[in-house]
Amino acid sequence: MKHVLTMLALVLSVSWASAETVNLNIIQVCDDGGNSCAPVNLNQSFTDKIWAQAGTTFNYGSITQLNSTKFLNPTELEADELIGSNIFSGTGRVFGSYDVWFVNSFNGAPGLRGRGAVGGDGVVVSSSSAAVDTLAHELGHNFGQDHINGTIADAGRYLMAAGSIRTIPTGIGDIAPDGLQLDYFNPILPEVTVDMVGATPFLSSDFFDVKFLAGAATDLGLSSLTIDLTPANAFFDVTNAPPGLSGSPFSFGSLHGISAADIAISGLSDGGSILKMDFAADSFTSGDSLSFGMDMDLFSNIDGFGATADELRSSLVTLTFEDGYSVAGDLSTLIFSSVFDPNKYVDVFTSRRGDPLASPVPEPSSIWLLSLGLAIIIGAFRGAKARSLE
Repeated sequence: MKHVLTMLALVLSVSWASAETVNLNIIQVCDDGGNSCAPVNLNQSFTDKIWAQAGTTFNYGSITQLNSTKFLNPTELEADELIGSNIFSGTGRVFGSYDVWFVNSFNGAPGLRGRGAVGGDGVVVSSSSAAVDTLAHELGHNFGQDHINGTIADAGRYLMAAGSIRTIPTGIGDIAPDGLQLDYFNPILPEVTVDMVGATPFLSSDFFDVKFLAGAATDLGLSSLTIDLTPANAFFDVTNAPPGLSGSPFSFGSLHGISAADIAISGLSDGGSILKMDFAADSFTSGDSLSFGMDMDLFSNIDGFGATADELRSSLVTLTFEDGYSVAGDLSTLIFSSVFDPNKYVDVFTSRRGDPLASPVPEPSSIWLLSLGLAIIIGAFRGAKARSLE
């Protein structure tokens, strides 16, 4: 059962790339007749200073025009249609650049400032409601960053806080590292790996190997890990009851620096697709590791030779750290190299979007916030190799 030798690794790393230049394709949306065009305001000085924190500069290119009354005041779904369009769709896309559409406003979503793919190519900005840091924020989504948890202390000062809670700078002098240090983008990253390793998840206690690498962000622990097999059309087959008649239960393999008593498991049910592991405070930190396994099957191949690491790559993985920062994405689209690379997702299309909703902000206090990058490495015994996107 399931005799495929594959390794899949989700890697979150500590290092930044050297300075990178990112090409932007700026598209101004007008009506069908080429009139009533949405204003284009790049807020270039703000965008440049915000992303200078990560050593990233921009080539803004020239402005092109898209004549489409439909997209001049799009709904959120129509904005997603723009973001999901391909190079041949006539929406103004070009190869080798992140595509940015300026529209007049979002129909049915007053006050919404922008919409961006997470770990993919495409941003829609509302000219009528955008803040000075909206473009920088939405590009953060394109570079693979999700929203921070809105309930953490001082959340509003971070670039990847949702627009409803983010404190907007009134001048470039208040952008980090200066003044009020707004639109802060923290380059201190933990280094955690979540590997799917081995020939089969059946009768396995080490198919998943989770490591918080030594020397990485020693003052913060992992709070929870969630695996959702739904996008892969797969399920946990932990008993011999239907839908799978030949399963194996959840079991731990090795535990280093953490005990089973520190881990609360929820959501795991026979035929279900969600597993969540909550870690006790400060129990899973730098240098710790654990392995675990259980049977997993594809609904299209129950009790067959399915659920290989490669077949599970569309599963959704969510990692949350003790400061409240959480990143989630399907394994096929949230692919970050071990060094931050803002050009990783140029010409990549994904259905994942930044959620515009956010939780209320508590009383402010100082906190360090993690910025995470994700990578997928797929290989066989001849050696692992990087896997490119779709």
